[in-house]
Amino acid sequence: MKRKLFVLALLSVSVLGITSCRPETEIPTKEETTLSDSKASENTTVEEAEEIKIRAQFAEEVEEKFDSYEEFTASDVEPQVRILFQTNRPVKDFKFLNVQVENIDENGTASFSHQEVYTLNELTPKRPLIVTLTFYGDLPNNGFSYVNEKGETKYFTVELSGKDDGLLLTEF
Repeated sequence: MKRKLFVLALLSVSVLGITSCRPETEIPTKEETTLSDSKASENTTVEEAEEIKIRAQFAEEVEEKFDSYEEFTASDVEPQVRILFQTNRPVKDFKFLNVQVENIDENGTASFSHQEVYTLNELTPKRPLIVTLTFYGDLPNNGFSYVNEKGETKYFTVELSGKDDGLLLTEF
């Protein structure tokens, strides 16, 4: 009798374990949101009215999906992270930036200075960019810019979320 109860309990635990497992989801695993012309807080995609979308993901999760890609090392300091930047449409004058907080106003809005460390004439959907970088502390130190179809340069920081270690893209 004890053996039957043990087997029944073991089967119940196994069934619960199997049914509570979620199927694998397609990358990215973090919830994806988009930007309009306003600033964003927790985003992995930048979207404009022209429908240009730039996505930042951990490269290890998706790099095997691409036949080729550009690659740049922004930092040799550990711990390093490899981030893949991709777009849905060709983007002109894509630049990877070192950013520094210059000022934080009374509303908590930061202003940044930046230095270009890598330039790509065009970022295309079939040939993304992988950047090896380091995140230092809580303040953003990495970013990117590109020129949209209107000829405007758009600037964004790239940072880790303190909530779930996802990537945040914030326009500045």
